[in-house]
Amino acid sequence: MLHAGEVWLCRIKKELSEAKIVLVLFSHRSVTRAWVHFEAGAAWLAGKLMIPLCIGSLRVEDLPIQYRGIQAVMLRDYGSAYYLLRSMHHYGHSEGTMVPPPSPDTCKQLLDALAAYSDAP
Repeated sequence: MLHAGEVWLCRIKKELSEAKIVLVLFSHRSVTRAWVHFEAGAAWLAGKLMIPLCIGSLRVEDLPIQYRGIQAVMLRDYGSAYYLLRSMHHYGHSEGTMVPPPSPDTCKQLLDALAAYSDAP
């Protein structure tokens, strides 16, 4: 969480430098936002594992060309939530990071958190 008075650009830089996995959340709105691509580019240049996530009605085919060579996830249902969490566990485990294996509760919590999202402007 950012606190009042904190220099948010420095915080973003710090968080990206410490991240093992960077999830890039794409919707019809965010796919056009320069900051999303700026942060994704920083993660890519730093050699971070980046996982593009399509939410709302955005499809993998709608992603800009620079993300099409990366295995993306259309986060729609339990199966896609499980796939994402299982992939994060795989990479986290191989990096020595303690990413827990996905559980049905974790998948449900992820989907519930996204349920409130809307593509409406």
